Amino acid sequence: MIAWSRRALDRAAALVQALYLDLLDVRWSGHRAALCAVATLSTTLATVLALLLHLEDVWWASISGFICTQATSPASVRKAILRIIGTAAGAGAIIALSPLLVDDPVLITLALFVASTLGLLGLLVSDHGYAWMLGAVTVDMVLIGSMTDPDSVLHVGVLRTAEVAVGSLAAVLVAWLAGMEDTSHAEAPPRPGWRHLLDAQWPAMGHATRAALGIVAVPWVWQWLHVPSQAQIAVTIAAVMALPAVGADPQEDQRKLRERGIYRLVGCFLGGIVGLLCLAISIQSFLPWLLTLGAGIWISAHIQASERGTGYIGTQAAVVFIMTLVQGSGPPESLVPGVSRFAGIAGGLLVLLLVSLLTAPDPAQPAVARR
Repeated sequence: MIAWSRRALDRAAALVQALYLDLLDVRWSGHRAALCAVATLSTTLATVLALLLHLEDVWWASISGFICTQATSPASVRKAILRIIGTAAGAGAIIALSPLLVDDPVLITLALFVASTLGLLGLLVSDHGYAWMLGAVTVDMVLIGSMTDPDSVLHVGVLRTAEVAVGSLAAVLVAWLAGMEDTSHAEAPPRPGWRHLLDAQWPAMGHATRAALGIVAVPWVWQWLHVPSQAQIAVTIAAVMALPAVGADPQEDQRKLRERGIYRLVGCFLGGIVGLLCLAISIQSFLPWLLTLGAGIWISAHIQASERGTGYIGTQAAVVFIMTLVQGSGPPESLVPGVSRFAGIAGGLLVLLLVSLLTAPDPAQPAVARR
């Protein structure tokens, strides 16, 4: 335990140094600066469009605009298509099944576990894994909302699909106008597919089920603690589903999982604290608020494009920064919702990290040989 704590402290110190060096690398020209500009324009355009359309949770559109911004236009289009299809499929599935699930906590819990496991497995083994993940996130989000409001399923499902579509299409439009073309012609290696889940792909199966247990635990812990908002739960679920690929070595997989959890927490605290500081300034005019949002996104995108291994911190920081700063139909009027969301996300990540460590496989067990 002491050795692990020392390694964690050493890793934290290395992360702080890497982040410091990334901030020193800020430039206003070049390829990295262009990526930051595109991400900023995509996020702000998605936010403005969602406000003009009077969508309910504008931050979902803002996050979609940021996440769908990729290094090239084709990659942005692919990400946007998978995000929209996954969200729409998840919303449609849960709307169809909701009459069988609402008002039954046992069935809702079982559905959360099944949907989360399928989404995580799809992310790990399918070439269209991102769509599987978004479908599971949508199912989980709508189901969690139905635990406190059984009549919200149709409303939430339709609106989340609309918000994701607006943000994703905004990213596609900006990427297309920016002319971000692929010059490398590198293709991602194919995923192993859904076969052999009980033998060669058993590590992925075990990883998915353990993470799904953590996802199922979060809403019950939150209800027990009487946390009023469900928004942070959805983002927590999306964060835990973004898992690295798993292999046949349980000990190495656990190391990656702990590292990913630390990155999430660091990004969460960076984005949340900066967002809360911006809220404390009490910016109530629309243009200064939008410029503040853009500035935070630019810095997050700069960290996300890092070559020092800190990119995921930038992604997580942007998501939490958006959730903290984008609250309703315009500039935030209160610090309280931002504090609540930040505390909820941080707490949810801690719960998921704890569950993942408690359900970790025994490193001494022999690994399943791949075929």
